[in-house]
Amino acid sequence: MRTRPVLALVAVVLVMIGAGVHVLLRPTGTQVRAAGPGPEETGLAYLTSWQDGDLSEMSRMVVSPPADFTQRHLDFARDLDIESLRLVPGALTRGDGQHAELPFHGVRKVRNLGDWPFESKLRMVLREGRWRVVWLPETLHPALAGGGRIAFKEVSAPETEPVTGSGAPLPHDSGAENYRGLFGAGTEETTGYALEATAADGSKRELVTFRSPHARKLRTSLSRPVQAAAARALDR
Repeated sequence: MRTRPVLALVAVVLVMIGAGVHVLLRPTGTQVRAAGPGPEETGLAYLTSWQDGDLSEMSRMVVSPPADFTQRHLDFARDLDIESLRLVPGALTRGDGQHAELPFHGVRKVRNLGDWPFESKLRMVLREGRWRVVWLPETLHPALAGGGRIAFKEVSAPETEPVTGSGAPLPHDSGAENYRGLFGAGTEETTGYALEATAADGSKRELVTFRSPHARKLRTSLSRPVQAAAARALDR
């Protein structure tokens, strides 16, 4: 009768040893599963909130957002006179199971000037079982990386701009602009605007140039497809 307690004790010891072996043999690189939406759903939700101007919801989806997260967005839109924002997501790329990137195309409408297209990406990381956005200044625009700045500058632009019969701009390098005088367009210059990026090293580049709000378009009989073919021929 004494053997039963001994056998029970041996069984308990064997179970404990087996559990310990299982822990030791379990793969160490097992991926952590997300408890909520995946990276693509998180990225799309962030872009939607951004496009809608819901800064509080955006901040909630960011891992360790900076204290001035909301103010940075407000200042950026105010300083560059942004009227609206459209965002189109690209294809998600996954990293090591805990990192992902979602590229996107954006178009900002600058008040009274026109569209400002740009490309950027959302970087995401899996933290505490949930996908979050890793926000950096270059998420707003790549030119802001490393302390870069974007500001308006005045540029010279023709007072009258010839356009094709459909109203589209003349293709670059097509030779059509050389005949500006024949279109009745003078050589008078007016003030236009450009958005200029200044990098941390002081180098500058224009991101987009806008026609002067006071310039007028002169519609010609030129065909854009024909002029584009001429541009391709001249390139060779």
